[in-house]
Amino acid sequence: MPKVKSQKFGYAHDRAKNASSSTASALTTRAMAPLFKKELGQHILKNPLIAQNIVEKAGLKCTDVVLEVGPGTGNLTTRILERAKKVVAVELDPRLAAELAKRVQGKPEQRRLDIMVGDVIKTDLPFFDVCISNTPYQISSPLIFKLLEHRPLFRCAVLMFQREFALRLIAKPGDNLYCRLSVNIQLYAKVDHIMKIGKNNFKPPPQVDSSVVRIEPRNPPPPIDFKEWDGLMRIVFVRKNKTLAANFKTTSVLDIIENNYKTFCSANEMMVESNFDIKEKVMNVLKSVGFAESRAAKMDVDDFLKLLYRTLTMSSAANILLKQFKELTSNPVPGFTVALPNDGNVFEWDVGIIGAPSTIYEGGYFKATLKFPNDYPYNPPTFKFNNEFYHPNVYPDGRLCISILHPPGDDPTSGETAAERWNPTQSVESILISIVSLMGDPNCSSPANVDAGVMYRKDRDSYNAIVRSQVEASKKDIPEGLKIPTSTDDFVVHKRQIEDEHDENFWYASDGEDVDEDMEDYDVTSEEEDDEEDD
Repeated sequence: MPKVKSQKFGYAHDRAKNASSSTASALTTRAMAPLFKKELGQHILKNPLIAQNIVEKAGLKCTDVVLEVGPGTGNLTTRILERAKKVVAVELDPRLAAELAKRVQGKPEQRRLDIMVGDVIKTDLPFFDVCISNTPYQISSPLIFKLLEHRPLFRCAVLMFQREFALRLIAKPGDNLYCRLSVNIQLYAKVDHIMKIGKNNFKPPPQVDSSVVRIEPRNPPPPIDFKEWDGLMRIVFVRKNKTLAANFKTTSVLDIIENNYKTFCSANEMMVESNFDIKEKVMNVLKSVGFAESRAAKMDVDDFLKLLYRTLTMSSAANILLKQFKELTSNPVPGFTVALPNDGNVFEWDVGIIGAPSTIYEGGYFKATLKFPNDYPYNPPTFKFNNEFYHPNVYPDGRLCISILHPPGDDPTSGETAAERWNPTQSVESILISIVSLMGDPNCSSPANVDAGVMYRKDRDSYNAIVRSQVEASKKDIPEGLKIPTSTDDFVVHKRQIEDEHDENFWYASDGEDVDEDMEDYDVTSEEEDDEEDD
C-alpha cells in the first residue's frame, strides 16, 4: 500500500500564514479597542462561575430590588435577573448601556431591568435592597460612602475592588494596611472578605488582582456627626504609629484646636486667660481617657468612639455649665456667690457660701471650690470648703458629704436610694441651696466628721463656740462690695419666672463645622516635637 506523502510548504507559505494570523489578531484587537475603555475601569468579568458565586453571596430574595453599578455587557446582570424582582443598572458608558439593552431585548427580563446612563456618584439613587458591583477602581472609595449615606439603608452590598483596597476595608488594628479608611468603613458597616479573583478572569485583564467583599451597614447607624469623627481620624492617622500625644502636639494641629477654642470662648462670652496653654488642655483630655500613649495603628473603633464621646461630652458639659454660670451671675441667688478661677476653667468654680441670718453661721462667708466632671451632668460635681469648716457632714479636709452629690443609683452599703442621690436634673443652683440648708440642719446619722457629730448632739455650746470663731475668721474673705444679708427676708430664695423660650430650630440637627478638610496636607516633617515624641 503506497504511503501518503506529507505535504511540504516552503518559507513563503509560512510567512504568508504568520502574516494572516497577525492580521486576524490585529483585527480582533481593533474590534475590542472601542468597546472596552481601561481609563473608565472597564474590565468585564468573563468567568461565569465567579459571577454565579457573587450573586449567591448576595443572598437575593425574589422580592429584592438590586442596584448594579457598572454592569458592562451584563454578565452579572443576567444572573441577578434570574433571582431578583428588579435590577437598576447604572452605567457611565452609553455604548455598554446599549449592549446591555440589546442583550435582554425581547426577553421577559427586559421589563425588570431599568438602565440608568450616568455617573453613579452624581446620580440620585432610587430605593434598593442589595447592591452588586464590579466596581471601577477609580470610584471605589466614593461609591462606598455614597451607598452608606443612602437612605433608607440597604440590606447588604457585594462589591468587587482592587485587592489592596479591599484588604484595607477589612484590616484590623495592628495590620499594616489598617488606616483611616478601615476605621471609617467599620464604624458604619460590617465588612467581610468573600473571595480573591485573579486578573485573568477579566477582559481586558487589569494589572492587579481583585477581591470581593460583603458590606452590611449597621442599622441604625451610630449617632455621631461624621464630620466630627472624620476630623478626629484625620489627626490621629496622619502618623498612625506615633502616640496620640505626639500627633496632637504638632504645631499645625494645636493651631487649629486653639483657634476653635478661642472662637468657642468668644461665642460664649468667656475670657481667654493670659497664661492659656492649649497643649496642656489637649493633654488633659487625652489623659482623662487613658489614650495619651496609645497609637492609632493599635486602636479599634470602640477606642476612637470613647475618645470622641469624651471630647463631645466635655463640650456639651461646658455649654451646660456656661449657661448655668451666666444665669447665676446675671440673676444672683441669696446665700452664695459664684465665679470662675483666673484661668477661666468652666469645670472648676470658686464659690462663696454666705451664712444664713438667725443661725450660728450668720455673717460668715466661706470660700469653697466646686469641681465638675467631664461628663456632667451625668455624674455629680465635688464640693470642698477652702477654709476651716467644723460640721458633722464635712470631712476634716473640707470635703462635703451630702447625698445629692453621691453617684447616681441605689447604694445598699449606705442605705441611700437613687431618689436621694445625684440626678442629672440637678442644677448648680439647687446644689448650692441644698448646701446652705445643710449648714444649719446637719445630718448626724452618718457623720463625715465623727467628733463634730458627737459634739453637735452632746455639747451644743462647745460646738457653737467653734463655729462662731470660724465665722469671725471667714469675714476677712468677704469680697468688696458684697452685701451680706442680715434678715431672713433678704435671704429668702425667690423662685424666678422661667421664660418660655421658643427655638424654631429645636427639631433640626446642627450641621456643625469640620475642624479641617485637608489634614492630609499637614507638614508633619517640620515639627520640632516629632523626633522627641517617638514613644
